[in-house]
Amino acid sequence: MDYDAIVIGSGMGGLSAASLLTQLYGRKVLILEKHSRPGGFTHSFSRQGKFEWDVGVHYVGDMAPGSVLRKVMDRVTGSAVSWRKFRDPFQRFFYPGFTLEMPGDPKAYEETLLQMFPDERQGIERYFKLTRQALTWERSRLIMSSLAPSWFRRLARWALAKRADLAYQSTRDFLSGLSPSRELQCILDAQWGTYGIPPAQSPMLWNAMIFWHYARGAYYPLGGAGELAKAAVGIVQAGGGDVLLQSEVIEVLISDGAAHGVRVRSIRSGETTEYRSPLIISDIGARATYAKFLKNHPSQTREDVAAAPMASSTVTVYLGLKESPEKIGIHGENLWIADGIDHDRSWEERNHAFEGKPVMAFVSFASQNGFMLKGHTAQIVAPMDYELFAPWAGKGWRQRGEDYERRKALIAEGLIAFVDKRVPGLRDLIAYSEVSTPLTIEHFTSHPMGQIYGIPAVLGRKEWAWISPETPLKGLYLTGADVIAGGVTAAMLGGVITLARIFGFSVFRKVFF
Repeated sequence: MDYDAIVIGSGMGGLSAASLLTQLYGRKVLILEKHSRPGGFTHSFSRQGKFEWDVGVHYVGDMAPGSVLRKVMDRVTGSAVSWRKFRDPFQRFFYPGFTLEMPGDPKAYEETLLQMFPDERQGIERYFKLTRQALTWERSRLIMSSLAPSWFRRLARWALAKRADLAYQSTRDFLSGLSPSRELQCILDAQWGTYGIPPAQSPMLWNAMIFWHYARGAYYPLGGAGELAKAAVGIVQAGGGDVLLQSEVIEVLISDGAAHGVRVRSIRSGETTEYRSPLIISDIGARATYAKFLKNHPSQTREDVAAAPMASSTVTVYLGLKESPEKIGIHGENLWIADGIDHDRSWEERNHAFEGKPVMAFVSFASQNGFMLKGHTAQIVAPMDYELFAPWAGKGWRQRGEDYERRKALIAEGLIAFVDKRVPGLRDLIAYSEVSTPLTIEHFTSHPMGQIYGIPAVLGRKEWAWISPETPLKGLYLTGADVIAGGVTAAMLGGVITLARIFGFSVFRKVFF
């Protein structure tokens, strides 16, 4: 069967590209998804007919009505998704000796910091000023570098080079240059776990992007993140397109040096089918795309992608609760908990959680923010390396044996105890618990080694010219997190950037205006 475009994977980037192709250009699109549900990290699962969790969405920024990202999101979803704003404070940070509440207003947060650190006014004010400058620079760079022809992109790099030194210095160097206060440096990078790279290894640009993304508060899609996929899929199908689940793309078909279709294997039957299209967009990540579909295509880029570093993965403890978290003073806010103020040290000790001795954790409560089946829920997330689970790799889901289950129980107990020390009473609310590991992520997403962040936000990333929607194969493009950055809205914008490379500036005009 022939289609105008084929999208491999149904994460937020693929859904964005498919929906916009349908709406803006009238294309008939085929989405191919290996999993039994569409959505990638935006899908959910339930247990006991009572508890339900989103697997990858904890909070989303910049969704206020009228904001640029809200306009894009409404375009991608046909305005079919409603958003609930978290109440203030929407985040709490716990460190030895002090805690901090973060309101969803940048001026109020600046005042909070000034009250907490009265001798650090200059550093705090410079933080707000310089991070805003870095973010403005990145937006300009992203738009200009998204467009063809290549000479224009080179000109854009030259024109924007002046502020690159600010944006691409390490977060640690940037923060230490603002203030000698280690406590303030800690607070100003308290959300580093959002992109999974500690301050010594990450560009300050990522710190700036995350801070300003959430500076005006956090939002949650009513009904859960699955509503995003449901809305986008509906648009594609209404436009004459199709979405095939449990359908694994095993080969991109190549003829005369260009992609012209895909070969697909049904997970259910094992049968293979070919679908043809002159435009193939992969939303499974750069690493998997090059390794799987371009392994026989001569390309230095393929080798460069394979050599890129891998970020850590995560473990998550999914909790079903007997009662509302309000009983223990929680009102839906996120909790960031660490046993020290040195984020780089916490990163080095991240795998202590494997032995039941965590040093940091992130906790979210989606059921208080518009996503609840029947019972309240919570999630505890901590970084952990895939290699620790190597003894069980290659074994099927729920077929990894008693040792694996005991290890998960040890990890869960450690994380629950760690959080309960800071939030007394959480343990007493627990009615059900389940643990996902890097192996779980790899099984359900096909992301190598359970990666959740895509290509990591490390200092050397700016040198990687292959971070682009284009591949060496004509007709094959990348989209999603590896085009921009990880996260729901960044992956969604990845869909916009990919189409801009294909169709030009008209995409921005149609989406943003």
